[in-house]
Amino acid sequence: MNSTQKTYLWIIIFLSIIGIILSLDLTKSHIISYSTNTPCDISPSVSCSLVNTSTYSELLGVPVALFGVLWFVALGILALAILFRADHSHLITALIYWNGIGIVFVIYLIIAEFILQTICPLCTVIHLFVVISLALSVLLYRSHPVKSSLKDMFKQLKYWIILFALLNLVPIIFFNTIY
Repeated sequence: MNSTQKTYLWIIIFLSIIGIILSLDLTKSHIISYSTNTPCDISPSVSCSLVNTSTYSELLGVPVALFGVLWFVALGILALAILFRADHSHLITALIYWNGIGIVFVIYLIIAEFILQTICPLCTVIHLFVVISLALSVLLYRSHPVKSSLKDMFKQLKYWIILFALLNLVPIIFFNTIY
């Protein structure tokens, strides 16, 4: 792996850490249900609290921001694994697909903001992180000489996929039964 590829991965790791922090803040705000006067409530059309308390701020009864926390944790772990494993072609392929999942959520959230006619500045920063991460992942994938097929990737990562699916079930169960 050359220094440019390592730089891409370190940027993705940095974005993951900041993304986790911002997503945790949005999760806390959602749970506490700040109604107004949050630092990013600038006007009715630029408001974190309006977006973060809307019906679009939950998926399966779980704050979308909490799924963002889990997404950024997995992104950071994937990037670290690529940095420190010799055989990482399947991880680079997984990184592309993982960012694809992130982009789908970003599109959903942007559509929600259009429907609400309100922009959430923190959400927009997070959306930008996902787009940058996708772009860096594509550059990394294109510059890597060995490509892994989707079948090989699933074969290599099946236990990680199962673990992450279970981790996503925990908040769904928690928020739908206990909370």
